[in-house]
Amino acid sequence: MMKSKCLMPLSMLYLAFLTTSMILSYRFVNIGPILTVSSVFVIPFSYSISDIIAEVYGYDTIRKIIWNAFLAAAFIFVMLWLLTKLPASPKYDHFTESYNIVFGHSLRVFVSNCIGMFFGIFLNSYIIVKWKLLVKGKLFFIRTLSSSTIGEFLFTAIVVTLVQYNISSPAEIAEMIVVSFSMKLIFTLLSAITGAFFVKPLIEKIDGRDSFSAAKSYNPFKFEAAKE
Repeated sequence: MMKSKCLMPLSMLYLAFLTTSMILSYRFVNIGPILTVSSVFVIPFSYSISDIIAEVYGYDTIRKIIWNAFLAAAFIFVMLWLLTKLPASPKYDHFTESYNIVFGHSLRVFVSNCIGMFFGIFLNSYIIVKWKLLVKGKLFFIRTLSSSTIGEFLFTAIVVTLVQYNISSPAEIAEMIVVSFSMKLIFTLLSAITGAFFVKPLIEKIDGRDSFSAAKSYNPFKFEAAKE
């Protein structure tokens, strides 16, 4: 197995974008007349990073990274949820209330995001690697833009529905999905341009590799090494 200089930093960056997007799930912002959550500015870049990893290192590698990222995020959010349940000092009640508001729904956010990410990111990774084999490694910009758009729509529909269930009306949830996905498209395009024309060529130059091996299985629950 060829040693990689870039895989570890890419994996850490993927985890950073993933957990940041989860934490910002309830941080609402106004962009002019548009109300949305601030995670829409972050999540497209996690998809772009996963596309680069799948493209350069293969489906088996990104599958392992996704599961490891889920485990790391689970630890973070379980700790946040548990620690906010500890008795607080009366002297710092104002701080405690802020923590409860921000992290009181952390488990719900985590579970919702994991379900959405499971379907969205694995579909995204599957599309980009299968399409790569069909076009013999060409058209990465189109492939990453298309697969990310499909994956992010599925992710957005699932997460917004689960996070806002019993909080917002069906009409409000539908509006949030449309607005959130529309905003993500802008940053998906930006991340696709950055990834396809700057980051991916640099990584391939540094690591000197580009995986064309087909995975033995595209089942998200199987971990088998691909033939090099």
